[in-house]
Amino acid sequence: AGTIGSALLAIDAQNPEFLYLRGKALYYLGNFPQSLKFFQEALRCDPDNKSNRLALKIVKSLEEKKSAANAAFSGKRFTDAVEAYSELLAVDPINDPFNATIYCNRAA
Repeated sequence: AGTIGSALLAIDAQNPEFLYLRGKALYYLGNFPQSLKFFQEALRCDPDNKSNRLALKIVKSLEEKKSAANAAFSGKRFTDAVEAYSELLAVDPINDPFNATIYCNRAA
């Protein structure tokens, strides 16, 4: 998917749908910072694109909630950490690779 997304962007680097596809591929590979860049660029090209706006919102939410959960765990507030990790799992239940990591964090 990443290779296809790169190939499409080589054809038209400003196409919001191509940018979205590349961002989604990076997102599911766990590369949230790079996926954010592609979703933001897609929104610059098409500010009304609902798919890009939702994807950007999800990635930002995941990053914020993960930071909060990790901070609770590091601070030895384990009950808060378990709750935060559980909330995090609800943001995108179909992102299996990411959620597997969160399940492991929650179990620790």
